[in-house]
Amino acid sequence: MSNEETKLQELVALYAQAVRARDVETLAGFYAKDVVTFDAVGPLQRRGVEAVRKRAEEWLAQFQGPLGYEIRELRLDVAENEDIAFSSSLNAVDGRTRDGQEIKMWIRVTVGYRKLAGEWRIDHEHVAVPFDAKTMRAELDLRP
Repeated sequence: MSNEETKLQELVALYAQAVRARDVETLAGFYAKDVVTFDAVGPLQRRGVEAVRKRAEEWLAQFQGPLGYEIRELRLDVAENEDIAFSSSLNAVDGRTRDGQEIKMWIRVTVGYRKLAGEWRIDHEHVAVPFDAKTMRAELDLRP
């Protein structure tokens, strides 16, 4: 494993820790200023770190009590010039919403990273939930 892959693994682990802690400011610090995100919920896209911060605040405020966030099957690919990288993973979200609903679901996450001023930042993020093409309903009960 290269030094850059190790740095990215550390970033991913710190990201998961920040989600579990509901630490919006730390989460926002992982993103490039001009990041583009495609979330599992609308709108179709968001641009900029301020949009990421707002979405994280909204999402994390939905939960009460402990929040689980696990990253599995992480695959990291660093470009030869070592200033661009990509990851893909299956991520689990486990918690209780403020209205008492239990959430236990897996999402698919693909991330593009760019090294800016010597630090890795999330430059592109795509979060997806699988759906049944016949019913057009999300398949939240799938497990890896």
